[in-house]
Amino acid sequence: MLVAACTFGFAGSALAADLAGTWQGNYSCGANRNIAFTLDLQRSDTKFEGIFRFAAPEARDKGGAYKVSGSIDAKGGFTFVPRDWIERPSGYTAVGLVGRLRDNGLMIEGTMPGCGGIGDNFTATRNTPAAPSGNAAAANTPVTKPQPPSGGKLQGQWRGTITCTAKRREPETHDAQADIVQDGDQLAAIFRFKTLNKARPGVAETAEQIVVTTGHADGSQVKFDAGLVVEGNPRFSFKIDDALLDPSGKQLAGNVTASDCQQIKLERHGESKPIAFNANVAGVWTYAGRSHTDLTMSFSNDDFAELFASMPDDQPPAARDRLRRVLVPLYVNDHRTILMVAGTREATGIFRPEGSGPQYNVLSRARAFIISTVGDNLSLVPVLSTRDIWEAPGGDARTSLRKPPNEMLLTRADPTLQKQLDAGRTPPVKLADGIGGLLAAAPSRQDQCTVLRNWIAPFAASTDLNRMSLDAGTRVIMDAFANKAFVPVFGLPFADMQEAQRRSIWELMQTHCIRAMKIQALNNLVITNPFLNERHFVDIASLLSNRAEADKWFDEMVQTVGQLPLERPALERIAAIGKEAVSRYNDVAPARKAAFEDSLKTKTNQVLESVFNQDLKSLIAADDSLATLSKLSDLLGTIEKSSLPQERRQVLVQQAAPKANAIAQPLYVRAVAQAEAAPQSLDGLAAIRRIWAELAPVSRMMAAHFTPDRDGSLRAVSARERTLLDDTAIQQAFRTAMLAVKPAGDPETSVRNEALKYVDARTIDDGPGAIGAYQTAVNDGVARAEMRLIDFSEGSALAEPGEPTAEDIFLLVNQRLTKANQAIRDLERQCLSGGYRNDPVLGIECLQILALTGGKGGMRVRLTAFKKISCAKDAGQGRYRCLFSVSHTSNSPAITGRMGQLFSAPGVQDSLFIRNTDGWTMVSGGRGSR
Repeated sequence: MLVAACTFGFAGSALAADLAGTWQGNYSCGANRNIAFTLDLQRSDTKFEGIFRFAAPEARDKGGAYKVSGSIDAKGGFTFVPRDWIERPSGYTAVGLVGRLRDNGLMIEGTMPGCGGIGDNFTATRNTPAAPSGNAAAANTPVTKPQPPSGGKLQGQWRGTITCTAKRREPETHDAQADIVQDGDQLAAIFRFKTLNKARPGVAETAEQIVVTTGHADGSQVKFDAGLVVEGNPRFSFKIDDALLDPSGKQLAGNVTASDCQQIKLERHGESKPIAFNANVAGVWTYAGRSHTDLTMSFSNDDFAELFASMPDDQPPAARDRLRRVLVPLYVNDHRTILMVAGTREATGIFRPEGSGPQYNVLSRARAFIISTVGDNLSLVPVLSTRDIWEAPGGDARTSLRKPPNEMLLTRADPTLQKQLDAGRTPPVKLADGIGGLLAAAPSRQDQCTVLRNWIAPFAASTDLNRMSLDAGTRVIMDAFANKAFVPVFGLPFADMQEAQRRSIWELMQTHCIRAMKIQALNNLVITNPFLNERHFVDIASLLSNRAEADKWFDEMVQTVGQLPLERPALERIAAIGKEAVSRYNDVAPARKAAFEDSLKTKTNQVLESVFNQDLKSLIAADDSLATLSKLSDLLGTIEKSSLPQERRQVLVQQAAPKANAIAQPLYVRAVAQAEAAPQSLDGLAAIRRIWAELAPVSRMMAAHFTPDRDGSLRAVSARERTLLDDTAIQQAFRTAMLAVKPAGDPETSVRNEALKYVDARTIDDGPGAIGAYQTAVNDGVARAEMRLIDFSEGSALAEPGEPTAEDIFLLVNQRLTKANQAIRDLERQCLSGGYRNDPVLGIECLQILALTGGKGGMRVRLTAFKKISCAKDAGQGRYRCLFSVSHTSNSPAITGRMGQLFSAPGVQDSLFIRNTDGWTMVSGGRGSR
């Protein structure tokens, strides 16, 4: 994982020194993507040494670092390999990087094959300037400070002659003069001389020729390229193939390749007399747009200018090819100025003079430029041939009516933009007419993109648009296109934008902000499509219209709701408004919906609190009756279910408490007096039950809203009840009453209803409050009642002394049946609660038993007949073997079949009965039951 043996290959060893310095960038290696790194390099003899530092997001450490070194090969390639680790995060090893240095010396880039993955690469830009070499210092000069030609031995005015020979004539010598500007070994010159006028044969007339050209000096050898005719015969050709500057530097002579001319001899005549620009031209001018090329022209206040160009403009500045040239005006008339290329400070990539295969940039081939004013703009035409001069705007003769194909209209840069250009920024993109606001006022392209990023950021920052559909994402950022957010940035409403305006915004976003500046906040179709796609534009405009109407409606409703009186009818109006709002929620932002619902809830609570207070005051003023307490309880129940905050509901409950206590306390006092007066008998226990029954409505209401009072005022009633329950005489009387119950319908229900006249259900049911004596009495009462309802008979004619009676046997059998029914109840409870989910066997039983009751439970078994047949003594004291028969039924054949398992055989049963101190035990099939 990571890092770093680096191989940098680039054209020419002259760039080797440019690697020294600090580089900052990102790499991707395996699972780690876009990880920041820095590479600090210093030259040491014939190699480089440095430190590679990188981030380690998946490691406990913050990052790592190690030393690197590399050597130079014959082609100028560099290979950097890891050396000593300085700080190594756990799990990281060093791997290789293979790349190149951009021609402009500002960027390194390449792949990382050592990582073993696809897309393993790195890019980095120079963080510290390279050491100047050649024209590097001039190339790094701020664009607002153009550097003049450096001068040289050839710079100055020259006067002399040019020798020409017409057909069938003797050689003729004519006056010639030249003004030469030198920058390093590059030259720019304007030549003036006369030649024979061939337009009138036989007439010895001469015509003046003015030619501008560029050249090159190599020591004392001088060459000038093919000339560009400014005045005279446009077909005239001129070129100096080989000229020599004498050692004194005062004479220049050589061969000329020209129309009927062969030699030129010049002598130094003095210093150059520069041609000044028009005062209105001085300053900085910019152009962006043609062939993805950015161009800046910086004119000095006197006699030179600099041209700076870079491309492609959809890449970061450090990744672009660059061109920087010094220009001098060598020809000026009332209409135009011709600037000649006097020197090249920087030319990388596609701008190199030798070109790059079949591709080249017109700016790199141009040896001259024509400038002229066009309104407030400056026309710039690159000159590749004489024809370009004669057809350029402002030409005096043979001017073409068509616009030159390479013409560029430059715009003057204001002081703010000049500062941006000096800081390495690029000129702003020219937007379609009609676009204004912050975007049009942005002084540079980077500022334009920053304006767009700042525009969309508040609406997209908290949402990952890449994980959303186009429709969903559009609704999230809709407010970005509303007038409030859109007009200040773009100068007009979104719905008013024309196609050309929208497309110019899209091109700015796509080409410059996303591709060149890597602003990922704008890199989503939700943001860019409204400017490119006509259908999406219409959709957005429609949504904006709907949202505007919805926003207006919500504003009006907020005002309406705010003005509603704090009375009960207002609740119906709020509910109606809330219902109508649902149909408009899709047209507004989620935040607007949430805010509106909060406003409705706030107003609803205000009305509710006011209404509740009014109702509460009315009840507090009413009489101290149970009817008042009931109404008070209903009101408090409504309050508890309302949307009022918990603390406000609690305040209302506290206000109601004194009134509720005023009604309940007298009833509590009377109940205590009645309980204390209850007799020590079963009737007294029944009286306690009637007291609780009378207090039940009050107790329920008080317990629902206030602290229960069982341990307060009513403690005496509970204590008296407990005393009666613990009395054994009362327990025996209760048992007698249970055994005497004559069932009317279901025996269990009849006995239970009779029991509840005296005791609470918790006393006779399983649970912590149950009392055994009362439970047993109820169970025996149920059995006795069952016996009264079935076909019961004593069949034995002769009875052994002490043998169990028919009733004794029946009670034991019924006891088993009661336990079986309880097992069924437990099974049903498990099934209905979902306990079968992890028990397949139980699941099958649940399917059987619940299927017969519609999934509700309630399966039961009952005896229908019992008959004692006979008993006989068995071996041992108090042991009898008896024969009896039973019949039973249920609402399930499956259960009926299972119940047969309770007995040794169907029909007549044979069981052993053993007398104990507390009754009989029945033994049947090896199982015992009490």
